[in-house]
Amino acid sequence: MQLLNIEMAQLLTPFAMSNNQVFDGESVTLLEMLHAREERQELQRNIFLKAPQGTLLSITMNIPGEIKNSKILKRVFECELNNLKSKFSKETILTRFVSNKAGNEAYILLSINPVLLKKRLIKYEEESQLGRLLDLDVHYKNKENIFQISRTEIGYPPRKCFLCDNIAKECGRSRSHSLDDIRLYISKKVLKYLEENSN
Repeated sequence: MQLLNIEMAQLLTPFAMSNNQVFDGESVTLLEMLHAREERQELQRNIFLKAPQGTLLSITMNIPGEIKNSKILKRVFECELNNLKSKFSKETILTRFVSNKAGNEAYILLSINPVLLKKRLIKYEEESQLGRLLDLDVHYKNKENIFQISRTEIGYPPRKCFLCDNIAKECGRSRSHSLDDIRLYISKKVLKYLEENSN
């Protein structure tokens, strides 16, 4: 029995090291997250000053826990950002990219109908390897207010949880899954993505 446990530990060690690398970043406090949210909203307002009639694509990663960024997470984010920039190159007015310990975020201001953009992004989320790890939000401005288009208001179901078929927000509120289980899922997806896109 002891020999079996040693063998299992040896098998799991390489992945455990990789898992640690994915989340090898600085912890962020709740106050820092709130400050980052305020800065994000201010940046969105400033971007809309450039083109009030544009549609804003906001790109972040869905990373639960106190570690939101690392070298590996940033690398993966930049790969997905490049994919999206390429996909919407003809409609792009401007782009912005921010990376700090509160996470990675990017903004692409586009000349495209917001509902059409949201539908294309939902399709991208469903087809992309990392679709469930990305938050692709669509914003538009009406007079002085900035609005966000949700999946449900254009007839799509809410996003599913990483680990089960329940609604993601419900699992998040009830903390149905441990942080370790969620990080394990994210690490597997990220490492597989990097392996398959290393060229």
